[in-house]
Formats: sequence, C-alpha cells, structure tokens
Amino acid sequence: MVPLWPYLISAVHGSGDNHRPNVHRDRRGSLQRGRQCQRLGRRAAGKLAAKLQAVGLKKLPDFLIDYSVGDYSGMCNKIHSLAELFLDGDTAVLTEMDTVFQNVLTAKLATEEGRAYIAAKLAEVTKAITPVVAAAAPVVAAAATAAVAAL
Repeated sequence: MVPLWPYLISAVHGSGDNHRPNVHRDRRGSLQRGRQCQRLGRRAAGKLAAKLQAVGLKKLPDFLIDYSVGDYSGMCNKIHSLAELFLDGDTAVLTEMDTVFQNVLTAKLATEEGRAYIAAKLAEVTKAITPVVAAAAPVVAAAATAAVAAL
C-alpha cells in the first residue's frame, strides 16, 4: 500500500521550497494569484454579510465584515464573543433566530409560491397531529367526566 502522507503534505503546503499553506504562487513565483483569491474572498464575505443582515442576523455578519476589511483581530474577538454567546445560554440566540424566522416567514408570505409552500407544510403537520388528537380525545373526555362527577 502506498502511504498517503506525502500527497497530503504536498496538497496542503504545495510543492517547492516554500511550505507556507496560505501563499499561492503561480509558475513564475509571484503572489498575484494569492492576492486575487484573497480579494475575491473578502468581497464575497462582504456580500454574504449584507445578505445575512437582510435576513435579520446581527452577530454572524459582524465578523464577516471585519474579515472583508482586513480587521483580523476584530474578527477574532467577534468570533470569540459569538462562541461565548452560544455557550452561555439560548436566550440571545433564540431571540435572533426568532427575528430571522419572522423575516423569512414574511418573505414567504409575500409570494404565491411561498404561501403554497406554507399551506402544504401546515397540511402535513395537521395530518400528523390529527391521529394523536383523536386518540387523546376519549381520555380527556373521561378525565373531564370524572372531574365533574367528583364535584
């Protein structure tokens, strides 16, 4: 069996004498392609942050904006605060997700396709709940009758 580690190292570090994984060199040895890739990544991060803000997220786009402008220390601080927010409790996260849910629901209700999708999902849920309610109805009725008889 051929060992895979030489291929993995060359895939991560590239070939040649320079073993820095984040430097992309073309055949002439220039850093132009790496810089272009970095610029495209930053531009995409800015666009993604704008889309996430439009949906209603506030915390996640903050570190993407820091990355897009090159503020790496600010980005690391915001990632750390986001991790603490997730680890401390659910209230802040659920509040932000409720905002996102309301924004997405409003967007879905604005179109005919969205309303049809929501109606189909409600029909599925109603169909799944109906047998449970029908099975529980006699038990609830018997308990109510026993409670009234006890009075």
